[in-house]
Formats: sequence, structure tokens, C-alpha cells
Amino acid sequence: MPISYKEALEFIRREISHEFSLLGIRVTWFVTCQSFLVAALVLSLTNSDIVRAGWLAHWLLPVLGFMLSVFVSPGILGARRTIDSWLRRQYELMSESDAQRELKEVLIERFRTPPDNDFVHKLSLWFSSFLPALLGLFWVLAWLLIRVLPVYVGP
Repeated sequence: MPISYKEALEFIRREISHEFSLLGIRVTWFVTCQSFLVAALVLSLTNSDIVRAGWLAHWLLPVLGFMLSVFVSPGILGARRTIDSWLRRQYELMSESDAQRELKEVLIERFRTPPDNDFVHKLSLWFSSFLPALLGLFWVLAWLLIRVLPVYVGP
């Protein structure tokens, strides 16, 4: 027995919601890890005994922060692609005239817009999509600046 348009829409909306939740969890986890690494970097750079903390600030933390950005990127971009796939399925479902008649009470104009043309959708995923690249760039620049302009805060 085929499922109704209502059941199909409910299923698709649950999957979209699930993927947005996964994306939010991944971004939150990533930002939390990065904030601890940045705090450790600042603390190690302002340590009065920079000789002992130099290896930490000059090598370990920037490499760790950059590698974290590289490793988290596929999960974040994968969630975005999955969200786009489900939104395309929703668009295809809502493009059918029978579905529009059956679901006219819950139909909103955005359901009739392809995800590739939905500016609000694209904008809502911009932050999570570019955050790993931005923080990866931060770690590269931090490493270069630490190497070029060694910081020492002494007594």
C-alpha cells in the first residue's frame, strides 16, 4: 500500500529536522573544541616561562586546531548535502498537483522553491559550511605569526 502525500511529507520533514540536529551538534562540538584550543594557545603564549611552553604554542596547538578543522569538514559538508537532498525530495513531492491538493492546509510558498534557489536556506547553512575553513585558516595564520613574531610576556 503506497503512503499518502501527508505521510511522505512528514517523513521528509523528520529527516530534514534530524539532519539539522546532527549539523548543529557537529558545529557545536567543533566550536567548543576550537575554543579550548584557542584558550590554551593564548595561555601558553602569555606564560612567563615561554621556553617550557614554546613547543605547545608553536607547534602542537596550531597543528591540532588545523587538523581538527580538516577532520570535521566532511561531517559538516555531508550533513549539508544530505539536507539539500531531502529538500530536493520535498520540492519534487510538493511539485505534484495531487500533493498540492492534499496538503493545501500545510503548504507554504518555500516548499515550492527548489533548494538551489532558496536564498534563506543557502544563507542559513553558510556559517556551518565555511566555519571549518575559517578556523583552519586562523590556525595557519596563528602558526605563521607565532613563528615570525614570537610573543613573550615576561616579568
